[in-house]
Amino acid sequence: LPVLHFHGTADAVVSFNGMPPLIPPVDSTIIWWVNKNNCATSPVSVLIPDNNIADSSTVIFYNYSGGTGGSIVSLYKVINGGHTWPGAIPVPSLGNTNEDIRASELIGGFFQSFCVNTSNTGKTPDTGIRLTPSPVRDILSIQSAVTIVQVSVLSLNGNELLRKSMADRNVIISLEDLPPGIFVAEILRSDGSLFTKKIVKI
Repeated sequence: LPVLHFHGTADAVVSFNGMPPLIPPVDSTIIWWVNKNNCATSPVSVLIPDNNIADSSTVIFYNYSGGTGGSIVSLYKVINGGHTWPGAIPVPSLGNTNEDIRASELIGGFFQSFCVNTSNTGKTPDTGIRLTPSPVRDILSIQSAVTIVQVSVLSLNGNELLRKSMADRNVIISLEDLPPGIFVAEILRSDGSLFTKKIVKI
């Protein structure tokens, strides 16, 4: 089961450190899901740019990938964030509201990334990511409006076939060792956004 979690370290309503005996610490909860999903135990971590210093908070994104069926576990740890919704209207009585990320958009992108096999009759949103050529024979080029920090290529049943880490907006991936078929590219960007794109290899 893919998991996405947002939590402020200064949340006074549901403590980041847990509320014994009913609520375990966030770190323990995340590790439980990582183990349950058989994800990699060492996450890729991204410090989200602090574009709004007036919100008195910052964000670190942790992504544990490679789980059963392509599942992942992701955590947006809001340093000094309160019991608030990132990107929403601040509610001072509940603590700091982070404005460096927008939780609603990130949640939408997260769900979309696990709907690659569904048909979409509406307008496809512009994610600022372009894969060429399509179909691809050996070399895949990925251009992004935001810096890419990791690309994974998965089979349709979720098995991770290759992974490449980088810090660039233009990425080249060699697919020459893969057989012809349909695959999924999982693209993690420096702003914490995660997208999947279908790849057709001939």
